Amino acid sequence: MKEEQMLWMQGWTPDSGKSVLKTYQFNGIPFIILIDKEGKIYRKYLRGEQIKKAIDDCLIGKRFDEK
Repeated sequence: MKEEQMLWMQGWTPDSGKSVLKTYQFNGIPFIILIDKEGKIYRKYLRGEQIKKAIDDCLIGKRFDEK
């Protein structure tokens, strides 16, 4: 994870991720999502600088659809 600069929390599931794939409706890894404090997906398909921006937006309470 360090080599890939993925220093955030990682998930692991005993069923090779099948339950997570079904729950969050994705089909590839890595699949980076940001979950808000209510447990809802705030943003998904994040990469690079999008990750920091999404976290900053979420922390200040910016809605997903706001520009």
